[in-house]
Amino acid sequence: PGLKLCLAGDGEVDQVRALVKEKGLEQNITVPGWIDRAERLRRLRNAATVGLPSYHEGLPVSILEGMAAGKAIISADVGAIPEVVGEENGILIKPGDISALADAAIMLLKHGADSEGKLAAIEFWTMGSLSSVTASKTAGVLALCIPCLALLILFHREIVLLSLGDEQASMLGLPAGKMRMLLLTLATLSVAGVISATGVIAFVGLLAPHGAYLLLRRRNRAFLWMSMVSGAALTVAADCFARSVTDGELPLSIFTTFCAAPFLFYFLKTAKSR
Repeated sequence: PGLKLCLAGDGEVDQVRALVKEKGLEQNITVPGWIDRAERLRRLRNAATVGLPSYHEGLPVSILEGMAAGKAIISADVGAIPEVVGEENGILIKPGDISALADAAIMLLKHGADSEGKLAAIEFWTMGSLSSVTASKTAGVLALCIPCLALLILFHREIVLLSLGDEQASMLGLPAGKMRMLLLTLATLSVAGVISATGVIAFVGLLAPHGAYLLLRRRNRAFLWMSMVSGAALTVAADCFARSVTDGELPLSIFTTFCAAPFLFYFLKTAKSR
């Protein structure tokens, strides 16, 4: 809630402001547009990091000003930027790599957080924990996930057809592109709702469906139910393990990663045998 982001520069300023207002993020994101040098220096003094994820640059002045102010830099590795930004003063990402940009921002947030409070919360969120799940959070998650999961179960036949490939699905009368987008949207909303409360619990999405398939040997409606039950059982088992092995509580991803290792070994072995 205390994170502040300033998006400065020209371009589609009005559209960005409208999007920020639509998402209700005015308290966290400001879009001043083009700012002069004095205003840039004032904002730099209060900033923790400077980001410039551009597609095309030479050696931008904003990067040099950020370095002169002693700020950590997040930038795309374009133009001459890699010659002045390295591991000692910033993080370079590929142009358009949104995931790397988010990871870099989280890394710098973790670096600037205090070790006893904020950093522990960030670490637990990135590795998953049920310790902060409350009844109010659960209600919001269920309100989002139940409709999405119900629709995914109704579309179980379409999911099976898409697993055969676009060509086969189209031959059977399924609009593969539109249906895939719908299913991905429903799955993304469900996962996002859960992650907002629990954090990122690694490998559950790998272990649950593959474990269900090893038990049923078919992908029908029962397979979807078994995948959900398996994922829930794995998460509960990981939480019980995390609460019992130490006086504190371990992130759940530690347990799920250990469980995933033999699965990965098995899949690699079977893939080579084919």
